[in-house]
This record gives sequence, C-alpha cells and structure tokens, in this order.
Amino acid sequence: MALRAIFVYQFVSKQNEEKKNLGLNLLLSRRYPTVERRSAVILEESYVKVPLDCDLFGERLLDAVMDNSDRFVLKSRVQQNSLNFPIYEMCLDVGCVLWPVLIVQEGDLLLCTVPLVDIKIESANESFLVPSVAVGYELLVSIMSFIAPFALDQSELSAKLSDVSAFLYQCCPFGTTSSTNIGLSLKSETFHRPEDANGKLDQQMAAWRPFKTTGRNVVRLNLVEKYNCDMHDDIQDGIGHGVVSGTLSATCDLSGTLPEIEFEVRSNGSSYESYLVHSCVRHQESTLDNEVKINMCPPVEPVSVMTYTLPQVAMTSNPLITCQYKVNWPRERAARVQFQIVSTNPVMQSSSLEFLEVQFPFTNYEGQVKDVSSVRLSCGTYVLSKRSKRFVWTIGKLPSLSASKPCACSFIIRFLSSRQTSGSSDTTSRDHTNSMSSLNTLNLVEETRNVVENEKLNSIFALLAFKINNFSVSDSKVRRVSLVGESSSKTIKSVFTSSVVSGEVKVWNSLATVPVLNQVPNLDDSRSLESFTMNGINGRALHFVLKIGNRRANYDFFTKVLGMKILRHEEFEEGCKAACNGPYDGKWSKTMVGYGSEDDHFVVELTYNYSVRDYSVGNDFLGLSICDEAVFSLLANSTYPKTDESGTICVESPDGYKFYSSKHNSYSNTSAGPVKECCLNVSNLAKSVEYWSGFLQMTLVDKSDTEAVLTYSKDSQCYLKLRQASKTIDHATAYGRIAFSVPEDQVQKMEEKSKEHGYTILTPFVSLETPGKATVRVVILADPVSESSSRICSA
Repeated sequence: MALRAIFVYQFVSKQNEEKKNLGLNLLLSRRYPTVERRSAVILEESYVKVPLDCDLFGERLLDAVMDNSDRFVLKSRVQQNSLNFPIYEMCLDVGCVLWPVLIVQEGDLLLCTVPLVDIKIESANESFLVPSVAVGYELLVSIMSFIAPFALDQSELSAKLSDVSAFLYQCCPFGTTSSTNIGLSLKSETFHRPEDANGKLDQQMAAWRPFKTTGRNVVRLNLVEKYNCDMHDDIQDGIGHGVVSGTLSATCDLSGTLPEIEFEVRSNGSSYESYLVHSCVRHQESTLDNEVKINMCPPVEPVSVMTYTLPQVAMTSNPLITCQYKVNWPRERAARVQFQIVSTNPVMQSSSLEFLEVQFPFTNYEGQVKDVSSVRLSCGTYVLSKRSKRFVWTIGKLPSLSASKPCACSFIIRFLSSRQTSGSSDTTSRDHTNSMSSLNTLNLVEETRNVVENEKLNSIFALLAFKINNFSVSDSKVRRVSLVGESSSKTIKSVFTSSVVSGEVKVWNSLATVPVLNQVPNLDDSRSLESFTMNGINGRALHFVLKIGNRRANYDFFTKVLGMKILRHEEFEEGCKAACNGPYDGKWSKTMVGYGSEDDHFVVELTYNYSVRDYSVGNDFLGLSICDEAVFSLLANSTYPKTDESGTICVESPDGYKFYSSKHNSYSNTSAGPVKECCLNVSNLAKSVEYWSGFLQMTLVDKSDTEAVLTYSKDSQCYLKLRQASKTIDHATAYGRIAFSVPEDQVQKMEEKSKEHGYTILTPFVSLETPGKATVRVVILADPVSESSSRICSA
C-alpha cells in the first residue's frame, strides 16, 4: 500500500455556527513525491497531481462535506471492518479529476488521503478493487481513533498530532506503511520515541536509520548520467533530439545519534531541470548558479539522493560522440555498411571509455541473413547473429576517442531470398531455364529495384553502447560534505565518483530520412546503469523447479487441489548435467504440470529423487500467484487445508510450497494464463533489481521500497516479483530455480558477460538432450546478492 498524500483538517467557523459558513484549517500534511512520481508513470494520461495548495484542497474537501456534487462525486464504496466507506473523485478543474480520495470525519476533525492506484481498472467506479484503498481507510480510521476518542482541547490535540507526525515519519517514511495501527505502533518497543530534556518528542527520528549508529564517518557519492539521443549526419553537430538524465547515489557509514550530512551539488554546465530528491532529504535549496544544497538523514543502505535531467542544449552544443553511418543497397540482396566513430569534445579526447559497442540490427529486411564479408575493423572484434539479424561490433576498452583517431568499421551483409529462406524449391522452374531465364532476370531486376526504393530499408539505425568513467556531461561536482548537529565537530571522509553511460543512443543511416526521434526518458526508470552489456534480450518465463519428496501426494495436490494437468513425465537413471534435480547423482524423474502447453504457459517442474524422501524448505521461494475464477472456485469448495486472507486463498503443497489464488484479476499480464506471478525473497532489493532488470534486461513493471515486479513481456508472461527479505536468505535443501528461454545465440553470450562482471555461474554452458523435443542449451546463473538461481536456455 502506498499513499500520495495525507491531510488532517479541523472545521472552523468563519461567521456563525451555520454549517454553510464553515471552513477547514489545515493541522497536518504529509506528501510523498516518490509515490506521486510513480502515480504519474502508472496512470499516464489520466494522472492528476495532488494540489500543492492545501487551502484549495481543503475547499474541495469542504464541498464533499456540504454535498456539493459538482465538485465531489461519490464513485463507489469499500468494506472495511464491517463498515462501508465512500470513495470519491475530486473535480479540480474542467477535465481534471483526482481519484480515489478517501475521507474520514468525526466531530470537528476531517482526515483525508489519496492512495496510489497501482493496478489497471476501467474507471473510478472500480476503485474498491485497489488494495491501497482498503488499507488507506484502515490507516485513517486508526489515526482518527487515536486522535479523537473523546473531546480534546487544543493543547491535547497538538500533542496527539505531534505523535501522529512522528508515526508517519517513522512507519510511513516513503508513503508505504509498515503498520496501519498507530495506537499499537506508538506502544510498541520497535517505535522509538526519544524525548529531549523538555520531554518533547523528537520528530526528527527516521525509520530508515537506527537512533544511534557506529560507523567510520565515510560518505561515498556516485553520479551516473545516462545519455540518450539520436544521431544523423544531416543534423547540426550530428545530434538530434535527446536528453541526459542523472542519478546521484550515496552510501553512508556514519556514527552518532541520527547523524545528518549536508553537501552541495554544483553543475559547471547547464542548470538542473526537473530534479527530484529522496524522502530522506530534509531540506534542499537551489541557487541561480547551478547549485543544489542538500541536507539529509541518509539510510544505512545505499540510496538515490537526487535525479535530474539536463536541457537538450547541453547535448547539441558539444556532443560527446559523433558518428557517421552509411548503408548502400546495391543491385543485389546485400547491404554495404560503413560506420565511423569520432569525437570533437576535448574532454572526450582525454577520457578513457570503459566499454564501447555498436550493434547493427537489420530487422526491417524480410529475408534471413546469409553471410557477411569484406569485414574491416580498425579495432575490436565482431559477431554475426543470423537468427536475430544483427551484426555486433565490440570494441571494449578504449584509451581515448578523437577526430584524428576514429574507430571505423565496414562490411557487406547478404540476405537470402524469401524462397531460399522458406527452404522451398521449384524443380519445375529449373527445367525451364531456357524459356524462363529472361523472365526471371526481369523479375530479379524489378525486385531489386523495389528493395532499393523501399524507404523502410534505409530507415535503419545502429545502437551505440558505452560507459565513460570519471566524467559527467554536466561537469557536476560534489563539495563541502560535512556532518551536522551534534556530530558536526567530527571529521568526515567523502569520496566522489562519476560516469556516463549510454541509455538509448541511435545512429541513423545518413542516406535516409530520420523518423520520429527519442522522447525524454522516465526518471523513475530503474534499469541498471550497465544495461548496455546485454542489449536486446528476447526472453520468456518458462517454469519454476520444485523438489518433491512424495510423488503421489504431490500429483494429487497439483491435479485435484490446484486443477493443473500433467503435461509430460520423464525418467532418468543418473543426475542431470545442469543439476536440474539438485546435487544428486542417482535415479530421478521430472514431471511438468500446468494449466496449458509449455509453449505459452508458465508451468511447474516437479523433480523427484528416488533416494530422497524429504527436503527442508527455506525462505527463498515465497510462492506462485494464480488468478483464475475456476481455480478459485475449486479451492474455495475444497476440503484441503487453506487460509483465506482478504479474498485470497493460500494453500501449501505436501512439501510446504505456497500457492495463492484470487478470483479478481488485478494483474496487467492478461494473456499470461492462470499463473500470474512467481515471488522470491532477496537480501538486497536494489542490487537484485539492478541484476535482473539491468544485466538480464527484464522490464521493471512496478517497484516499491520492499518489492519489485519484472518481466520480459508485460502482457503475456508470468511476472517475477522480488521481495526484500526481513531475515537472512536460507535456501535450505529444497531450493529451486526459475527458468527462462532466450534465443540460442544469446545463451553463451550471457555466460561470457557474467564472467566479465564476476557474476556467479552455477552451471556453465551445457547441451541437454530432451526426449521428443529439440536439444536444449543451458547456462545456470545466480543472483549475485541472494544466490537465487535462474536457468537460461535456448528458445
């Protein structure tokens, strides 16, 4: 559950005691800009910002109390604790409607919150389906019962509000509540309420940092700027539309009582645009000379302190890299490619590139790749992927890049005709070479002319990927890092590093017209800053592997309780080369179960070792979520032991694996089949997201402080949910793995890139013979943080 904002108002009389002359006085407000940003991304066109003007917001709330239907409309209701609560939409202006808005009123107090809508619903009438709505009302009711169980004078009310403010600061620091029961939380030992000499509550206590810490007083600040643009020779300076976005991260090891730090971020180039700061920042101040002053109480874990964008002029005035890309289509099924990378930027001429790669996708051409010839490289190596129709030029590290020493590449790539691609042959036509020769020649000429004149063949681009260390486009620096408060007298060591990485950098063919260029990227994009290492993965989630100790009991559970079907069964006399059955060498079996074909459904692989009758279940696998009305009804009517939590049924398999079933489809992957989500525990959510979304190139669907959802396809695949573990990850002996399929040419490349990054490879590249199916080529990788394994195999 996440909140965009929460308000506490008190009714005041303006002229007399008549209700129509009442007004609202703001007592407390708390906004969550990070959640507000998430709301803008999720709602897209229907997004309406919570008004910054609290008086205006209060006027609209007063409309609701006075039943002004023109401004406030009741859309639906939600049941909570046997009570029905209204859900409103607020009309701020013509065509500007904010929803859902939740209100709780008692006496002269009025509480309001705007929860985050994080699922797809058709209209505001279905707001009751949003999980945040019910939890939001639970929080409001809890706060109201804590503040006003009886009449209060102003001093008592102020004291209560002070406690509420501390509660929101600690238990709901980023808009997601760790507890909705304020009364219980204030009495809990985990809710630390330090008081000063005057007995007043210290409201500066932060939930994300222990009250007292012991550290070495070292602050490491890292700035990474992502470079996005489109290049073309016909555009001045070789640069089209684009943008640079930056993220300043901090890792702090501090000592003292609630230690705070302050520092200044200064750009010697263009001023920061649309910059956002983390919720742990207590104060920020921007000046006219491109400087932002920040005061914050940082978390113990690394945190992204600030994100920003730079104006486009910063790219067009002195571009980092200028490229020339020319593609000629001669009178044959071939393309002659010439590519050159130079730089006139004086800083770039003295900077080293950690990584440089160019990919040439030819997906616009219908024919398959035949071969490549006349390859000339000034440096680096190349790889040709016929399946994905992609030529990859990897340069690697480069000491410098200048106009006098350009990096150049040229090659000729040839394609098969559609007839050759399909593998069909017409023997009759061969026997009629004399009579058909002239006609075939004319057809070939005409076909070649059509290829040359086809604009879409010329409207192709190359993808440029790079990383530059010790450099920033904005020439930003961090200075004057110091401790504040009682720790201000202590010395502090600060380390600042910076780098620039490529986001989406396209270099368009110089001989063609450039189509619509890049849009400004989303600042909340959580992809890894090293995502360039594995561009273009076309993956699909296949299945999750579970070890079982009793085949008959599990077959009954999966088929009769969950309603799955047995898809195939295989017996093996010795252990799997890819350790599919775990670290066992004896006889074992594999059974695939699911709700549909393995080709388009996420299924479960049950591995049974004949020598093992029991496994200890750890806390790494949290369960599978199944959303299907038939499955829900089957479980609801079953006598099998189960628990029902807010309309979601939970059952455990004979070995202790959990499965969740819900009736209403709250997932956006509507074409994924009944199994919607696979949930795993991770020890460090941020680093795991960096690995899965950055290195493995999964799309980040949603992210909160404790969870992240990823996928290779938002509509048609089972989601992978990662959840921040509260305890140390224990894989025990029942540990499983999730399997993905990718194009065959990318399997070994993943292994190579894993070695370059130092990531764990549990099973190196291996080929597995599968009865009745094609040979599967597999590599088993592991999350570098939690050691959760993923099986990557060829499609």
